[in-house]
Amino acid sequence: MAVFMVVVLCFLCLLCICSALLRWNEVRYRKKGLPPGTMGWPVFGETTEFLKQGPNFMKNQRARYGSFFKSHILGCPTVVSMDPEVNRYILMNEAKGLVPGYPQSMLDILGKCNIAAVHGSTHKYMRGALLALINPTMIRDQILPKIDEFMRSHLTGWDNQVINIQEKTKEMALLSSLKQIAGIESSSITPAFKTEFFKLVLGTISLPIDLPGTNYCRGFQARKNIVSMLEKLIEERRASKEVYQDMLGCLLRSDENKNKLSDEEIIDMVVTILYSGYETVSTTSMMAVKYLHDHPKVLEELRKEHLAIREKKNPEDPIDWNDLKSMKFTRAVIFETSRLATIVNGVLRKTTQDMELNGYLIPKGWRIYVYTREINYDSFLYPEPLTFNPWRWLDRSLESSTFFFIFGGGTRLCPGKELGIAEISTFLHYFVTRYRWEEVGGDKLMKFPRVEAPNGLHLRSFLNLIKSKAGLFTVANLNLSLLLGEFEPFSFTFKPRTPTPLLTDELDIVIPTIRNLDFLEMWRPFLQPYHLIIVQDGDPTKTIKVPDGFDYELYNRNDINRILGPRSSCISFKDSACRCFGYMVSKKKYIFTIDDDCFVATDPSGKPVNALEQHIKNILSPSTPFFFNTLYDPFRDGADFVRGYPFSLREGVPTAVSHGLWLNIPDYDAPTQLVKPLERNTRFVDAVLTIPKGTLFPMCGMNLAFDRDLIGPAMYFGLMGDGQPIGRYDDMWAGWCTKVITDHLGLGVKTGLPYIYHSKASNPFVNLRKEYKGIFWQEEIIPFFQSAVLPKDCTTVQACYIELSKQVKEKLSKVDPYFDKLADAMVTWIEAWDELNPNGPGAKLANGKAK
Repeated sequence: MAVFMVVVLCFLCLLCICSALLRWNEVRYRKKGLPPGTMGWPVFGETTEFLKQGPNFMKNQRARYGSFFKSHILGCPTVVSMDPEVNRYILMNEAKGLVPGYPQSMLDILGKCNIAAVHGSTHKYMRGALLALINPTMIRDQILPKIDEFMRSHLTGWDNQVINIQEKTKEMALLSSLKQIAGIESSSITPAFKTEFFKLVLGTISLPIDLPGTNYCRGFQARKNIVSMLEKLIEERRASKEVYQDMLGCLLRSDENKNKLSDEEIIDMVVTILYSGYETVSTTSMMAVKYLHDHPKVLEELRKEHLAIREKKNPEDPIDWNDLKSMKFTRAVIFETSRLATIVNGVLRKTTQDMELNGYLIPKGWRIYVYTREINYDSFLYPEPLTFNPWRWLDRSLESSTFFFIFGGGTRLCPGKELGIAEISTFLHYFVTRYRWEEVGGDKLMKFPRVEAPNGLHLRSFLNLIKSKAGLFTVANLNLSLLLGEFEPFSFTFKPRTPTPLLTDELDIVIPTIRNLDFLEMWRPFLQPYHLIIVQDGDPTKTIKVPDGFDYELYNRNDINRILGPRSSCISFKDSACRCFGYMVSKKKYIFTIDDDCFVATDPSGKPVNALEQHIKNILSPSTPFFFNTLYDPFRDGADFVRGYPFSLREGVPTAVSHGLWLNIPDYDAPTQLVKPLERNTRFVDAVLTIPKGTLFPMCGMNLAFDRDLIGPAMYFGLMGDGQPIGRYDDMWAGWCTKVITDHLGLGVKTGLPYIYHSKASNPFVNLRKEYKGIFWQEEIIPFFQSAVLPKDCTTVQACYIELSKQVKEKLSKVDPYFDKLADAMVTWIEAWDELNPNGPGAKLANGKAK
């Protein structure tokens, strides 16, 4: 009891001390004429709340005290201004005692001569020296060619890779600036410089505590090391008689530089250029890629603009000043990205004297935080402010708006604005013309106090297909066009020299979907010549958009009910198993089925994989199910039967099924997904093999082809999805049934090539709910199929399937009554198949919605 009382007493004492400290700090700053607000704790003030809550802290304070209030953040008493009129006045009136007020750590590490720290006449001539380096003429004649050369090199080799675009854009911003500043010498100092520069950046945004191990201490030491490297470089330049056409060369040539700088000023100027461009260019580039990914129409418009530029050029031609000026939509994307992401939340000013502002008295030495973030979301200036809408910026008057603060204002308007736009525009030019991409990993973004992805922003990039007069190639391999002829953006009209696709009149492509089929754009060069059968799952009133130029017919649930009548009960609802309806209504000999989250993969050489062509090769060549060939498929080019393979079996058997594989997101069950959430398949195994007779396999329906004449009626994907106790076993059920029947009828099943790129990982918890019973049931199902024997008088697929349904009812219904229902559905499926195909696969059906 005594101990408890002591603890309570200590707690009460601590509470009283804290209350007293808060009260004392409020009284301390309660001077006449100050704006309303709170000051928080002594020393620390409200910095913790500000950094944790960010914009919400500002909104809450504004709700309590208005748009002009006092606080204690970032280590000093501060007045926060969220009033656009007041902010404009502050930015435009540096001469009236409002000078830059950046944190001490930033001033120490960037140097006392950096342009953000100086003011008055010093700022004027430092700014003049900087503008001499990056004016429009310099960008046109000297800087843009260097940027173009760098971007071409930097964006090479990203195909079929998972990249951290945050890391890539940071590296891009730094190395591009180094190339502009130090020219060819950048390569010699780059490795050591990069390491020290990243330490310097972290030091500028840390508390100025000079103790070993702190970011400030490491950043300050990094500055010393960078200064040493730059001093050595300057010394070497002066000792050399060579004329260097880069920024450093310009700064060192006194005859060209009327704003002559000391070595200390030159070094601080170089550090300033690197630092200011690094944060804004890298973050804006990363967020532009993010927004483009999330807004396909914007990406389409942007890519159209850049492909139009490339159309007029030879592949090896760089972009020039006129190209840059023509990138009007690109400029709009950059502005909209900067606005919506709010790369810069505001700027700091410091009073050099007691002054009156907005009706309040601001003491000398106080900071004023010109908080411009909220103006970016003002619905009066930007209708629908939370919408990413670059088109709003095509009205150039918005750039000259009174409250356009994205790049600062007054004498502190960002001098590198146009240079930064040139760098980002060039980056986007090569990125969107060379690559398409998908996000992987579901990375989290933070937008305060800095815009960043704490764990990186990971993308899977793959080559963007381009068409020349001689055929298909990729933008990343543009040198091919020198051999093939004039280059043009990939269009959807096939030229005479394009090889004729195989089996165009004998093959249907079946796609189950609940969404618009934008993914077909990437498949267009391979799939457009074929007929598509689209089976729409879910709400039949929803309109599914299919890209122009594709020949297709679309069936929804209403069509299925109309065509099959009572037998429509065998077709699953709210599940990809509905795809098997497409197999039933097809009138072609072959079927290729693919999911709408699967894209064109690339092989290890970077060449796009024509999955359908490989499937056709697999199906048209024999299988070898009775004796395993250790060189895999002996019918592939460059392979044959190995020594010891029986000659009597070398003729092989007809191939009924070609089972393809996937890169990126693996086809895992839910427990494995949960254990390995970030695992990706990056291995491209160049092999095809026949699955031996008597061996089952887990068939995946997302990349599958089969001979409909040989095995079509067995490709029933069962009862899954809505109203059923199990899901995600539809393709596997079809695979097990098919394998038993192909073994019985002497047919073959191949697996391996081709690969597709699987882009989206499904929710493992949702999958676990669907699979839960199946995980246990399959321990009974697999032995059932392994022991299943079909009578010799079953000589057709239909007869085999009906017999298999009887055995399912007899043996598996003991596991769960569901299998009794499934067995009946298997019979219904065959009845429906035979009704729609009374004379075999060649019979004609009045289809549903022919498009």
